[in-house]
Amino acid sequence: MTVSEFTNAYVTIGGSGATLGLTLFIAFFAKSEQLKMLGRASIGPAIFNINEPIIFGMPVVYNPILAIPFILAPILTASIAFLAVDYGLVAKAIAQTPWPSPVGIGAMMGAGGDWKAAVLAIVCALVAFLIWFPFIKVYDAKLVKEEQGAA
Repeated sequence: MTVSEFTNAYVTIGGSGATLGLTLFIAFFAKSEQLKMLGRASIGPAIFNINEPIIFGMPVVYNPILAIPFILAPILTASIAFLAVDYGLVAKAIAQTPWPSPVGIGAMMGAGGDWKAAVLAIVCALVAFLIWFPFIKVYDAKLVKEEQGAA
């Protein structure tokens, strides 16, 4: 199993920082108009593991608070996936898949059709979202206050 296949399948779900769940949340549930627009514009790319619109549009890059889940989510998803593969719960990757493969599909293809790899990838995406959730709620509330103050 190569490191890049493991990373593509279980760690960089939606792009660096495992931001797929974050993108879906801000697109459909954010209260801030800025985040809603950004999320809706970023859904397509995020499904294919491209998250530059989120990284630079939110911006995660210059926000030390959002840096915490950006670093923590991939660490935890990598740990969960490593343990699942190491204990034999999920097959190891045996094939190289394109990095923009959507969550679950790339993992299953890379693991030779093991459906449990797809489930593991979805579990990793959910765990990453749970890490992002409290941080994005605080950030969304801050942006709503700023938008109300500007209006």
